[in-house]
Amino acid sequence: MIKPPDRASKRGTKRLCNDATGARKGDRRPADKHSSSKRPSPSQLLIKLADGAELFHDAERRAYACVQVDKHRETMAVRGGEFKRWLARAFYLQSGKPPAAAPLGRVW
Repeated sequence: MIKPPDRASKRGTKRLCNDATGARKGDRRPADKHSSSKRPSPSQLLIKLADGAELFHDAERRAYACVQVDKHRETMAVRGGEFKRWLARAFYLQSGKPPAAAPLGRVW
């Protein structure tokens, strides 16, 4: 006999489907919100800015970024606060406002 799924699993499945499509019940924006907007999202802008860094790792597989600071290059640990501050400053210079903590945390 096949047992029907319980209510909790139905909600979880529905939530996953909504997250995957980008559409939610009562949502009036298009499913692909990035195609209709001209300005990149904060996360996209942070990724674009970080793309300018040269990324590499050491023998212990710790990630580092080499970035341009004024007229010289600096190497900083990707997981360290210094790189996050560099990225936040680059975001501020590009957009005129500081990044929210959530997009900054999602990128690095």
